[in-house]
Amino acid sequence: MEVLEDPDVRQGATLVRPILAHQHEQRRQPVSASTVEDWGDGVSTVLEAVHLAALAPRSA
Repeated sequence: MEVLEDPDVRQGATLVRPILAHQHEQRRQPVSASTVEDWGDGVSTVLEAVHLAALAPRSA
């Protein structure tokens, strides 16, 4: 996955954001900061940080 090669959490978040949007549409379940821990077993803290950054409002 390209996101794992990004040097910065925000850049990784840019790649993850469309995936999260797709998951939300497919599962019709909330995608929020409170559900990040449920997104996979053994997910690293760095990937969790990328997930949280992807949920944050985009800066202009």
